[in-house]
Amino acid sequence: MGKPGKERILHGYRCIFVHIPKTGGNSIMASLNSLPQRRGAAEFPPVKYHKHAKAAEVKGVVGDPLWEEYFSFAFVRNPWDLMVSSYGWWLQKAHKWEKFHLNVREIERMGSFSAFMHSRYGRRMINRSEGDIFDWISEDGKIIVDFVGRFESLQEDWDRICDQIGAPRRQLPHMNRTERKASYREYYSEETRGIVAERFHRTIEMFGYEF
Repeated sequence: MGKPGKERILHGYRCIFVHIPKTGGNSIMASLNSLPQRRGAAEFPPVKYHKHAKAAEVKGVVGDPLWEEYFSFAFVRNPWDLMVSSYGWWLQKAHKWEKFHLNVREIERMGSFSAFMHSRYGRRMINRSEGDIFDWISEDGKIIVDFVGRFESLQEDWDRICDQIGAPRRQLPHMNRTERKASYREYYSEETRGIVAERFHRTIEMFGYEF
């Protein structure tokens, strides 16, 4: 179980955020937490689930009635770009947590993005979580969140969410940034490009992403 989910369920605004790794989620959570509090929100006990719990898991924790009543949303990202960002997270950020030190050393020993993509980290994981992007927003093959924004239009889609939940529009901070020296396309060979295409085929087909 993760920390209490107050930054992902805002009862005062009747909304639920599903946080897919490396899609701008820390920026979204910071903005959600900075929203003016509304009366009545404190009446609800904290709900505990993992920071990167999938929509179906969150729905199971909060229950169908609340899930159906609240506005749920998530953000997706071009999978080829996302996996480069995930590689950067392991090499630049993950060392902050002692529990990931062995993973970090393992990835460092791989020595290349290509080796990373051929490993379980590239074939099954996004940061420390397993799954396709589509797994985070679906249940039984159907999307169950009310709105899916895109990392590529993060601020614009966040403004739409604020309008939907009746929150003031605010400029999103840029948090948890990883650095890279080149476009994500330059990290790929034809083979590793194909790994992403196969692994994330549902996301690519549904949202029209291209390399």
